[in-house]
Amino acid sequence: MPANAGMQSDPIVDTPWQFRMLGETHCANVPDAIGDYAPESNSERPRAMHAPGTCWGFGRVLAMGWLRGKRVYKKDRQELDVIPILNQHFSYKSTTQHNPTPPPPPPPPKKMPNLLVIFGITGHQGTSLATKIHTHPTLSKQYTLRGLTRDPTQPRAAALSALGIPLFTTDPTSPSSLAAALEGAHTVFIMTSTSYAPGGHAAERTLALRIVDACVAAGARFLVWSGVPSPAEVSGGAVSVEAWEVKADVGRYIRGLEKEGKGVRSGVYAPGYYMQNMGGYEAVREREGDGVLVVRGYICAETRVPMVDVAGDTGEFVGAMLEVWAAGGWWSVAERVEVMGRVLGREVVYERVGREEWLAGVPGEVAREGMGNMYDYIERYGYFGPDGEELVRESAKLVKGKLTSLEEYLVREPLKV
Repeated sequence: MPANAGMQSDPIVDTPWQFRMLGETHCANVPDAIGDYAPESNSERPRAMHAPGTCWGFGRVLAMGWLRGKRVYKKDRQELDVIPILNQHFSYKSTTQHNPTPPPPPPPPKKMPNLLVIFGITGHQGTSLATKIHTHPTLSKQYTLRGLTRDPTQPRAAALSALGIPLFTTDPTSPSSLAAALEGAHTVFIMTSTSYAPGGHAAERTLALRIVDACVAAGARFLVWSGVPSPAEVSGGAVSVEAWEVKADVGRYIRGLEKEGKGVRSGVYAPGYYMQNMGGYEAVREREGDGVLVVRGYICAETRVPMVDVAGDTGEFVGAMLEVWAAGGWWSVAERVEVMGRVLGREVVYERVGREEWLAGVPGEVAREGMGNMYDYIERYGYFGPDGEELVRESAKLVKGKLTSLEEYLVREPLKV
């Protein structure tokens, strides 16, 4: 029987492509004896075909594909049908079987937004973060907000409530109040206010650690702590700023929980020197006699300090949910004074005075000591330490929004002379 007729009668192997694919699928099962068969002419033998009686390997597949539609003979020139030969060595599976289309998989369950709890929501940092998350096109879908405050009657509390942000009146010194406020929390932004009253630093440390432990007990997965570096660590013990050491201690405690495998991750938001401070201790005064505007201080005018619009840009930084060193840029005292003059349209000069003379204007003995140590540290070691400017540059790359420059801040918040 002619080879073509035999192959046409087989409904399975009806195209060269199918023939080759079947050969490839089962080529390991083809015995070497298949080499006993040859095409009509040796000149037509495919290059990949090996000598009869040898292992063909992948050459078998090519040869079988080439045999499609050819007459095949044994060594005695007896004409054979190629299909019975191949059927000795191949088991076929019909390609005409009906495979019903499987039903589409069910849609994945809708992911519920994570609950972000914000301590101190009516402060500069908390309000900035809440506003950012609430108005952001994607973060507002990823997080629901819960703001915690001790006094819901504050004007900022009313403004946040008007945006639809739920506020909880919370007493952080009460374990039951904390547990209720943190129920269901996934991410928690924690900040505590610095107190320069006697015993204020110890009280802040105790309160912050109580809040952190309550977050872990509530099952929170991510904690963002508003902290600063340790001046004692940066200066090698030469300078200690107690208000900063408290926040650095709490940051170390949180990182320790993460290393111990307590199921919580953490990030640190380390804000630079507040631009808002320029209306307080760095107030612009008109000097008697010549009317020159003066900013007084006792540190060197060339000391560079990272500055942040903490009310405007905290949300930009914390929105990244990473450890960031927050500042819109670096300005020396002299540069800040120059920007003040440009915005005010008048000359402003920096007048350096003695340490004790300047600190005499700071109310409270604890505050005077703390402020003095802080400025000593900044002048000698840098606000964020020796690598501070690089840390700020790298952190700024994480922020997608536009940060506030010093000049933009002063235009928005004019200084009172």
